[in-house]
Amino acid sequence: MKKVLWILLGCCVLCGCSKKEQKVECPNGKINEDGFCVVIETSNPRKVCEEGYTLQEGEFCTKVETISATSTLTCPKGFVQVGSSCYSGTSSKAILSYRCPATQREYNKYIEKTPTSGFMSAKLSGSKCIYTFCEKYIDGRCVDTVKWTKKAISEPGCKEGTYKVGDVCRKKVTGSISYSCPQDYEQINTKQCRGVSKIDATIVCDSGAYNEETKMCEKVFESK
Repeated sequence: MKKVLWILLGCCVLCGCSKKEQKVECPNGKINEDGFCVVIETSNPRKVCEEGYTLQEGEFCTKVETISATSTLTCPKGFVQVGSSCYSGTSSKAILSYRCPATQREYNKYIEKTPTSGFMSAKLSGSKCIYTFCEKYIDGRCVDTVKWTKKAISEPGCKEGTYKVGDVCRKKVTGSISYSCPQDYEQINTKQCRGVSKIDATIVCDSGAYNEETKMCEKVFESK
């Protein structure tokens, strides 16, 4: 007989035996949660906004923003925009202008060989400079000078009334500038726009967690 009972018990363990689940009865004010009697404490959630935003109607957050208006340059007919200026569509070649160094430091910067000390002056002659150097000093006073002729400093330039743009010269005029604001923004002055940004408020619970179904904050306490 004992042998039969052990065989039946082993069958139940290995194969599983049907078992009527015991129903848990909970007292008033408590509910059955996975076989445990628990108490759920509920509270109203709060809605808060990010820093700089203000809660509106208890649902969303707003912030007033002031931004710079977008500027648009319009050039007269026959002129094109280059950067922030208007230049003539036609151009002329830049012409080389020449000049001579005015100081020892400037001479040292442009000279092609080891600089010579004693720089006194340089006089432009066509595309060359006639340099005057002091060869001998006595008591800090130059008593002997020498003159050299070397090429001048060349710089591309433009005729009066034109400006260098890249490698060419163009006439320059003042264009008209207009200002505009993005959609949903109002222009409060020539260069500024004002608008209201709107975002959803954040739901927070002081206690427990937010339940999307009940729209409440819930904290569960196990009954003892």
